[in-house]
Amino acid sequence: SKSGKPSKKLLYINKDLYNIIGVDLRSDSIIVLISNLEGEVIKSLRKDISSKDNKESILTELFDMVDTILNDYGKEKVIGIGVSLAGALDKERNYILLSSAVQHISNTAIKPIVEENYNLSVFVDTSNNLQLLAEKWFGHAKKSEDVVYVELGSGIAVSIISNGNIIKGYS
Repeated sequence: SKSGKPSKKLLYINKDLYNIIGVDLRSDSIIVLISNLEGEVIKSLRKDISSKDNKESILTELFDMVDTILNDYGKEKVIGIGVSLAGALDKERNYILLSSAVQHISNTAIKPIVEENYNLSVFVDTSNNLQLLAEKWFGHAKKSEDVVYVELGSGIAVSIISNGNIIKGYS
């Protein structure tokens, strides 16, 4: 600029440049979706599962659903996969300690299994923590530094953001 100060430029993210795949493992279903960078869902698939399904059949169904999304939208635009599940998670080992929703996948190292299948970055966390983060990024908690999120379903789950950071631990 003429004043000698750097000019200000407004930068933005092209929300449609890349996509993210989301996987939600629930007690009665698997949901796989693809979204843009602002979290807007482009397509969603759902498959019912039951307590009779074993780990191999659940993972096969999950991979078939992700493959369908990748075939429809292309892997080249996907920057990662997020996996959500109910239960206790060892974040350091990316290991499902106990899934209250899908008991057959308890004691499973889910992150390396998904990474190996797709050669993409994979983020795994509990459904409650991810719902809290969604509220912080997109919802009613955007301007809050301290938030407590309580979910009442087949069990009780609590997630906390303190001073803008999610508190990690075990259930």
